[in-house]
Amino acid sequence: MSIDAKIIIAYTHLGTTAEFLRRIMAENVLKVVACVSSGEKVLSLVRKYKPDFLVLDSALTGVCGLDILRQISAQIEDRPFIIMYCEKQNDIYWQLAYRYSADLILEKPADPAGLIEKIYTYLTSKQAPICIDDCDFTSRCLEVKVTKVLYTLGLPPNFKGFHYLRHALILVAQDSEKLFSVTKILYSQIAEQFGVSNRSVEHSIQTAIQSIWNSCNFENLKEALGFTINTNQSPTNVEFISLLSDAIRLNMI
Repeated sequence: MSIDAKIIIAYTHLGTTAEFLRRIMAENVLKVVACVSSGEKVLSLVRKYKPDFLVLDSALTGVCGLDILRQISAQIEDRPFIIMYCEKQNDIYWQLAYRYSADLILEKPADPAGLIEKIYTYLTSKQAPICIDDCDFTSRCLEVKVTKVLYTLGLPPNFKGFHYLRHALILVAQDSEKLFSVTKILYSQIAEQFGVSNRSVEHSIQTAIQSIWNSCNFENLKEALGFTINTNQSPTNVEFISLLSDAIRLNMI
């Protein structure tokens, strides 16, 4: 597969990882237009080259990754797809990064082959029709999209039901038939993965949805779902999962 896309790599270890990424991308016709290790240069390079992608280290010298995200979000109208690398999963940091318009967050060390696969997936999905089949989804793309939506709706990642609800949305977006047997199939599959009971999954998801309903800006919820909703009563687990997973499948988000 041949792709013509410009990429800037802003990474701390310029002599190793960034050069490795440059070679791998060059073999796949992905053009790296700049490699830097200083955060102070990133904004000017984005303005100069107008890249399709920005690979961003969270721990650059001079200006940190979050500040760069803020600058790009505020000052760049046609911004690139931003892939940020962090040392390890930090829910609060990841939530802030997504809020400041990071499109994908990955843990260090960088995996060049995996990065290229994600870029291919993104570029391919941009060419897909609005309504896409289950087979066109990758679990990673779904996980990123669902995570960003839940953050937008104000559900804290340390909330017990966060991971259960996220997993449920991913499973239903991939296979809507699971909604026809929520207890036997959907809850059971999640319970087995997390080593808990079906009842615990159901209750935690219900609590998470109630938390969203009690604290959410309903304009954000309307934007996420794509249509006006009845705000007088919180939805059931099945109703909420169905509405949100459908919105994700139809690329409303």
